Amino acid sequence: MPTRFLFPMTQRRYSPATGTLLSVALAIPAFPPYEIYLFMWVALVPWLLSLARCATAREAAIQGYWMNLLVGFGWGSWVPAAVSEYLGVSTAAGLAALFVNASFHQLHFVLFAPAFHWLTRSERGAFGIPQLSIAILLFAGLDWLMPNIFQHTVGWALHSSNAFVQLVELGGPLVLTLLILLANVALFALAHEGMTHSQSVIDWSRRSFPLIAFVTSIMFTGWLFGAYRYAQISQAIESPLRTLQIGVVQGNVRNDVRRRWAGGDIEAAREALKLYIGQTEELFGRERPLPDLILWPETAYPGIFRRPETEAQANLNVALDQYIAERGRPFIFGAYDREDRIDKRVLRNAIFFVQPQADQARSALSPMDVYHKHILFPVGEYLPFASEDFIRKWLPRAGAFSTGTGPKVFDVVAGDGQPTVRMGPTICYEDLFPSHALELVQRGAQLIVNVSNDSWFGDRGLPRFHLIVAKLRSIETRLPQVRATNTGYSGLVLPNGEVPYESDYGRTQTMSFAVPIIAPHETLIMNTGDWVGPSSLGLSLLGLFWLLLATRPRDLEEAE
Repeated sequence: MPTRFLFPMTQRRYSPATGTLLSVALAIPAFPPYEIYLFMWVALVPWLLSLARCATAREAAIQGYWMNLLVGFGWGSWVPAAVSEYLGVSTAAGLAALFVNASFHQLHFVLFAPAFHWLTRSERGAFGIPQLSIAILLFAGLDWLMPNIFQHTVGWALHSSNAFVQLVELGGPLVLTLLILLANVALFALAHEGMTHSQSVIDWSRRSFPLIAFVTSIMFTGWLFGAYRYAQISQAIESPLRTLQIGVVQGNVRNDVRRRWAGGDIEAAREALKLYIGQTEELFGRERPLPDLILWPETAYPGIFRRPETEAQANLNVALDQYIAERGRPFIFGAYDREDRIDKRVLRNAIFFVQPQADQARSALSPMDVYHKHILFPVGEYLPFASEDFIRKWLPRAGAFSTGTGPKVFDVVAGDGQPTVRMGPTICYEDLFPSHALELVQRGAQLIVNVSNDSWFGDRGLPRFHLIVAKLRSIETRLPQVRATNTGYSGLVLPNGEVPYESDYGRTQTMSFAVPIIAPHETLIMNTGDWVGPSSLGLSLLGLFWLLLATRPRDLEEAE
């Protein structure tokens, strides 16, 4: 059957092809807020068929750009409201930010498209296992190579599959991307074979059997390994070394209140702190057993902790210190920290770990440790531009934080006579990066604690993306993870990726749960780091070179 009967609409040179539009329509619902992840197994097939129909590599690159742009619009639908809310700019500026983000959202689509078109040309021979392997490796390699502010990859769609998602322990989310591409490119090859050759069903089956067997064996092996690891880690969770009871407060402090206290309004600061203390009191009043540890979100404390700049700020510091001493439990919370240098005032986004002592006087300061965020969010926390002063005139709310020195761990003493638990902190954007979590493991972390504030992004996508990423980090490290966010989603992520406790979005809410501390489980990515992306790129380029040499004599013969 000719390919044109599948997509009867004319494939124009500069507009999106029918297949591209159909792929976009399938890919967008595979991710938050819809999360119909089964769509992603087939979502790219129409687009790949459109690439095969293109007359030139240039036309294929145009279809790659449309795929990048339109998927970027769908996956980044939260951008206009977030930019307007956070930076205080107009709706038009927010829409412009959406267009810029979408234009560069998935640039690997643009580079992959002409290469895939070249692989499907008839002079390369039938599209078989070699071309399929080169294609999926090239896609993953380009995905790794291209800059991506949110580290987004199509493999994230498999987070709902308890078996397949375990494969991230082998090499991170790109392993899932390879699986998604394997399914899509294989389906393309089967469809392409049937559409471009006049043959009976028996002939089609005979010619397609090696490809079907190859893909099926890989998919089944991946599923079997994932199911085995899921069962193995689940058993370890059922019989942990110990548990740590952690209470989490999700304050749901309004953005206008946060802006006011950040601007020096002490009444707004008192309002925010009062809310967190009040919710913590409710937690102690109703929960049994009592929490061993209290966790508040990013910048839950309204200001600079232990380094006040005014008398009013000093009073807030004293109030919180005294409350922690009264409760006699370790508190972990986000706040600002500052350092006064000769040349400037340095401000950092930080996690404070305050652990009162048993015989401590109420007026004494509890021992404290602090972690400074070292992977900052562009524009929101720093301006990645040379002419920073000029841009600040247009974006006065843009962040001006300094980076910390790198990952560290805290020792949590629960006060129950059991050994300490080593806790690895992450702040918001940092949990998008596997390298950060892996370094925490190398430093001996037994538990990841993430504090975040996604209140600027609404409930239409990014907060859910953030929770998905947290699941991947726990599977890669095989560590439990506790999340405290201002508006959601707070909760507990287990080392097998399950989320047994999850808060609602946009509610003031408290939770208390027993966190299982399990024996260390080594994963491949712990030893190799981020190997899938560079390896895929290198192997695909070698494959392209090999295929070019193998088909060059045929090209020369046709030219003669």
